[in-house]
Amino acid sequence: MNKKVSVIIPIYNTGQYLPDCFNSILKQDISKDVEIIAVDDGSDKDTKNMLEFCADQAPIKVITLPKNSGVSVARNAGMDAATGEWFCFVDSDDTIGFDARINRDGFGNTGLVRDETVSEKFFSNMLKHQNTGADIITCDRITVMNREFRTNRYFTDFLPGKSAANSIAMDKNEYMAGFLYRAEFLVRENIRFFPDMKLNQDIAFSQVAAYHAKKIVSAHDSVYMYWPRAGSESDSSCAYSHVVKSKISMIQMASIMVLVCAKNNDVNGMLQFAKHFEKAMQGHNWYAEDNVFCDDGQDRKNMFIDMSSVYPRKKGDFD
Repeated sequence: MNKKVSVIIPIYNTGQYLPDCFNSILKQDISKDVEIIAVDDGSDKDTKNMLEFCADQAPIKVITLPKNSGVSVARNAGMDAATGEWFCFVDSDDTIGFDARINRDGFGNTGLVRDETVSEKFFSNMLKHQNTGADIITCDRITVMNREFRTNRYFTDFLPGKSAANSIAMDKNEYMAGFLYRAEFLVRENIRFFPDMKLNQDIAFSQVAAYHAKKIVSAHDSVYMYWPRAGSESDSSCAYSHVVKSKISMIQMASIMVLVCAKNNDVNGMLQFAKHFEKAMQGHNWYAEDNVFCDDGQDRKNMFIDMSSVYPRKKGDFD
């Protein structure tokens, strides 16, 4: 019998984070209807040993790639093996569910409101929207950095797909981690990850999916926890090589969307994304300036809500 949700987790040298990641999924109230697919992308021995240990303790389907092929190849392999009605992509060093909701006041300000009822209902709260005709159900996100929390509320309910795709390009930070994608929709539109991209593959996937989606619904009671770490693919470390990769990815994303619009005879869309392509060619980066993880004591008060004393990270033991 097919599961309701397939959670696809690409893994590369993140063994120490796997127990927290898996635990956050296994504790969900509908965990028996959730399929966990862990794709080992040529990890080191320690990570392989941890993955084997976890898979011995819990129902985790492990796919082992013969060599390190990149996160896009790993996610695509997970999609090929998935049987769920909905696909969810989770990074192996992140967690899902949190005992708080992101609240937004009438002035657009966001903050955290403790709610211990939502931590184990990440999927069930999102699946309340499964019969709305939505192809994508989004969740909110909390980024944890230097013991500070940055909150993101994604999209407006029932936002049209093409508008959503454009908002991603305009640095609204909407990308696919933790979102639910209807499997039939992804297969029908042949939406896959792009192996040739070295950075921001998730954003490119999100743009294409959002463009084709007939409806996108937001589940604001579900929170994805993003834990940036040194050495990860998205960690710029203020390095010049990361800046170069980021610029290239901007050009690739804009080019992909121009081709998608052309395939759909969408002239206005082509013109819109051609502008993004032009900006990328000129060196303007409309996404990556905000994604710099430098431990240099810089003042981030305007970006983050200091909630560390209220919501410290809890280290869980793998059951």
